Amino acid sequence: MPDHTSYLARLPDFLVLTPRRMARALARAIALSRQRRVLKDLEAHRLADLGLDPNVVAREVARRAWDAPDHWQK
Repeated sequence: MPDHTSYLARLPDFLVLTPRRMARALARAIALSRQRRVLKDLEAHRLADLGLDPNVVAREVARRAWDAPDHWQK
């Protein structure tokens, strides 16, 4: 007999995109975008004070808001 449960009902909980999860993901993306903008505006001597390489910062700033390491999203 075929399984008539919906596709979403069979997905693991972490894959189901509820409104609350969507809102949290959006809030994280906005916060990350804001942090990257601030990082971009730091002067070279301030980056050096933080031990950050300007080339690494430039690559980080160029990333998209949804492009965050997995350990940041937990």
